[in-house]
Amino acid sequence: KKLETAKTLVPAPEITLHKESKVGVLYYGSSQEALLEAFEELNSDRKTPLNICRVKALPFHKDVEEFLKVNDHIIIVEQNRDQQMKSILCMEFPEQACKISSIHQFDGLPLEAKYVESEFRKKALDL
Repeated sequence: KKLETAKTLVPAPEITLHKESKVGVLYYGSSQEALLEAFEELNSDRKTPLNICRVKALPFHKDVEEFLKVNDHIIIVEQNRDQQMKSILCMEFPEQACKISSIHQFDGLPLEAKYVESEFRKKALDL
């Protein structure tokens, strides 16, 4: 019961949705600057812009689940070898797990926009 109450008290995620898009990118933490640069470049090349969700807290705010539901494909960008955010999302929302993949960098260096762009293009060839 405490966890359900906490979900209503945590900060809401920052979400940008585009009606015509069904591809979402979810991220968190200090990767924001590199991702904003990457999104700008990626959106200039795509017919439809990406939907974006910046998670700010755990447990997940109810809006995170809604973001997962409205997208056909979700790509999580994280800087963790074990892809913990992907694992947490798949455990929390198992009905959405089949559409979640991740881009992860875990070499200890700051995330770079060019890396995100390159990895996204590899994953999104069929999106």
